[in-house]
Amino acid sequence: MNNPRAWTFISDKQKGLVDSISQYCEGAEHRCCARHLYSNFTLAHKGLALKNLFWTTARVTTVPEWKSAMNELKDISEEAYNWFLDKPPSQWTRSHFEDHSRCDILLNNLCEAFNSSIVVARDRSIFSMLEKIRHQQMIRMNAEGEAAQRWDHAFGPRIVKIIEKAESEARYLKADYEGNQKFEISSRDGLRWNVDLTEHACACRKWQLTGIPCPHAISGMLSRDIGIYEYIDPWYSKETYLKCYSPVIHPMSGLELWPELGKHPLNQPQKRK
Repeated sequence: MNNPRAWTFISDKQKGLVDSISQYCEGAEHRCCARHLYSNFTLAHKGLALKNLFWTTARVTTVPEWKSAMNELKDISEEAYNWFLDKPPSQWTRSHFEDHSRCDILLNNLCEAFNSSIVVARDRSIFSMLEKIRHQQMIRMNAEGEAAQRWDHAFGPRIVKIIEKAESEARYLKADYEGNQKFEISSRDGLRWNVDLTEHACACRKWQLTGIPCPHAISGMLSRDIGIYEYIDPWYSKETYLKCYSPVIHPMSGLELWPELGKHPLNQPQKRK
């Protein structure tokens, strides 16, 4: 792997995966699926208050917010607080995530969704299973590409909805322009954030984590009539999306029409524990 720091892995934190990623992808970011972590947490620490605090500590995007949530957790249950002490926050809370991946997901739902989509194939023999998966992905790759071709915007519908929601929130914020594409944003309850459009950065870190301008940044843009979509990370663009789905999975004839290249009997694999 030429540049392991360019990679971000998310897993259910099985010990074998933790060791393997550390050994073979040294320097890569490794996150733990928060849902799996919560399943382990709730075995000994139950209750709605602890549940809400768990997800609050996982979702906050700045270290001060994380510390505040952890202190609140400690006030409610010191045992629950101590449970987290041997778990690196860089693996499970957005406040400590690196921002190079432009992704703030906490759950490995992508893997779970793929797993559920191949349930019908997993019980088949190896050839039938692989052929079923190939056929499913062939159809999906084409369908996603055709759907993206129909987008009315330079970015996907989901991104447009996120921006529209952030615009609505931004209208309740006050933006003071400091020059050099920098703003000081304040809310009605006295909170403040500094925004730098040149660096694509906000003190809340949401913009850095996702690559999508947060309400604070959008508040500054609206105050100066600056185009919002120019500041969205290009990974979300229609052009990039089409590149992802441009490779073709070629159609295949059935197994009975495959050419014979000679018969080589398969030996039973050696059993081992």
